[in-house]
Amino acid sequence: MFIQHGQFATSFNQDRAFHIFDESMRWRKQHNVYDVSTSTFPAEYFDRKIIYYKNYDKFNHPILHFVVRNLRKGHEDNEAIKRFITYNFETYIRENPGKHIVVLFDMSEAGIGNLDYDIVKFIIASMQTYYPGLLAYLLMFKMPFLLSAAWRLIRTWMSSEADRFIKFTDTKTITDYISLDQLSKRMGEQISEGEVYDQRDIERFNKIDEYTLMFIQHGQFATSFNQDRAFHIFDESMHWRKQHNVYDVSTSAFPAEYFDRKIIYYKNYDKFNHPILHFVVRNLRKGHEDNEALKRFITYNFETYIRENPGKHIVVLFDMSEAGIGNLDYDIVKFIIASMQTYYPGLLAYLLMFKMPFLLSAAWRLIRTWMSSEADRFIKFTDTKTITDYISLDQLSKRMGGTADESE
Repeated sequence: MFIQHGQFATSFNQDRAFHIFDESMRWRKQHNVYDVSTSTFPAEYFDRKIIYYKNYDKFNHPILHFVVRNLRKGHEDNEAIKRFITYNFETYIRENPGKHIVVLFDMSEAGIGNLDYDIVKFIIASMQTYYPGLLAYLLMFKMPFLLSAAWRLIRTWMSSEADRFIKFTDTKTITDYISLDQLSKRMGEQISEGEVYDQRDIERFNKIDEYTLMFIQHGQFATSFNQDRAFHIFDESMHWRKQHNVYDVSTSAFPAEYFDRKIIYYKNYDKFNHPILHFVVRNLRKGHEDNEALKRFITYNFETYIRENPGKHIVVLFDMSEAGIGNLDYDIVKFIIASMQTYYPGLLAYLLMFKMPFLLSAAWRLIRTWMSSEADRFIKFTDTKTITDYISLDQLSKRMGGTADESE
């Protein structure tokens, strides 16, 4: 098993085989693997059906099921779960040395609260290092769209040849590997993600890596990837997009007035070549706007940019000059914040607040409470002197102290 695991290349890789052998043997001794037995585990571990052998594939390999939806992230004894995983691998190779198994990850109905990276890393290490040569192939059954970004991260922990062993399946394609009489009835049930998300968003997420990374990177403000944060934002964004038919937003939906009034518009670039999206607060008339239509127009501006530039950033410039109480609508401001933090994660390079009137300082303190804890990293307060730290004079309007033509 160790020698075969060193033969992925065209010739035997001695260093690889011996390295895996050494890692496996050290791990086995450190964890007293030879002493693992059924009596070590309470009946619950067998009854919950998280990990169990059942039936065979078309090549007569036993199938080891990992039912991800039955795991409770944060509520398990991870070391005990790892020991139970070890028990399942160990009992098989003792009775069937040199034989292979199929590992079936049943991802159906799994969510954020089920996927524990610590457990997944251990399973990968077991298949790649601790029990080399045991795996015939790995079946991923009904990977939820919500967990697609997590899979891309998990894939980076695997060896370069792992793609040869991983098969993504659903209720239609799993029968390429397992006969119907060997499948549970649950695996014949259909789950329609289209009821939750817009299918066009699903396709874009799966096909465009830059779009996917916007969600992943937005979950990486901490020193390590924050899985819960990224998936929560993803779920919120996708639900909102379907609820508001965002994919169908277009220029024709808005009267010319929305473009002529210059409340929201792109113009020029900052010093890092990010496009600048202007929000001119003085042009808003609180209490006289159709807020839902205005939100739709804000959405249009964000949406058209990410469709043409997935993964790229913009600068949002709040032009607060000459604005007063009659211009600041909290409902609109809340929506803009939600757009930047949740609906379009990873789009914002930073936010410029230009010439905040003293009269609106108290309002700003309230607005700040609606933002995430790391927002301070992205907010820059500026005036006519300091705004040139971010935007060159030839990219600034004359009203802001620059030289750019206002009419362009």
